[in-house]
Amino acid sequence: MIGLLQKTTLLLLLLASGVHAEPNSYTSKGKTYYRPAILKTSQLTEFSHLSKARQKIIRTALHTASQHGWLKYKFGGASPSSGGFDCSGAMHYVFQKAGYKLPRTSAQQFIYLRDTGRIICVSGKPQSLKAKIFQNLTPGDLLFWCGTYTPQDGRKVKISH
Repeated sequence: MIGLLQKTTLLLLLLASGVHAEPNSYTSKGKTYYRPAILKTSQLTEFSHLSKARQKIIRTALHTASQHGWLKYKFGGASPSSGGFDCSGAMHYVFQKAGYKLPRTSAQQFIYLRDTGRIICVSGKPQSLKAKIFQNLTPGDLLFWCGTYTPQDGRKVKISH
């Protein structure tokens, strides 16, 4: 696996799979919120060629997005009952629902995947998902970022998103 996803991160799953759906949106208090269209696994490039484990994770992510699509980003949020998700909280929730034990925070998730040998580190500063380094992404891969904010919790790695 490569390294993050969130409700917005769920969009990366879709982008990595070659699906580009037009989102619905609404505006509240001057901010516009976008919701991905409800997708079916039949719309995902090469879905049938993925492992059963990846298919289960993707089905769970799509089901979560369809059931809770208007949940807002909420720092520290890890379930629909908390009113929203942050990136790592969404992944923790989806993987848990799919039957996998993934740690809660992005830094912990990165360390877990690194220590189990299931990560590819990317150097440089790619500017978009069209960068060559991302050409081998497959649905279900996680992407991790550092430098999106300065963590204050003493984490061992600089992963912030």
